[in-house]
Amino acid sequence: MHIQITDVLFDAETKLVMVEFSNPFGVGVGEWRGEITPERFSHHRVEIETANRLIWGQDILPAPDEHFIMDYDLNQLVTLQGTLEAVQPDGVAYMRIGTALVTVKTIGDPLPLDTFVRAHAEKIILFPYEP
Repeated sequence: MHIQITDVLFDAETKLVMVEFSNPFGVGVGEWRGEITPERFSHHRVEIETANRLIWGQDILPAPDEHFIMDYDLNQLVTLQGTLEAVQPDGVAYMRIGTALVTVKTIGDPLPLDTFVRAHAEKIILFPYEP
């Protein structure tokens, strides 16, 4: 997914680099796992995954509409909305948001493939890469 960094936050307690970012589907906040800390307003390609396992029927539900969304609230709870593309036997699912696949770690019985789903994650991780 192509993103633009809008803010870089360093958590002195955990020593994690957190970034706020924007993309064509909204905004997000997550842990940056790159070797180099990004600069504000820089552009990057990243792979995104949830940090914790999400529970089907609780954290992942059918979406109320068929729009791609990425957002977060004041508690930094991230909302991801897209099409469920695949679910592996170990519970790792792939959600399509636009042209990008987001890796979602899950627990429980998944919804049918090709369903628009909305997931709420306490934390996401961004892995930068060069195409």
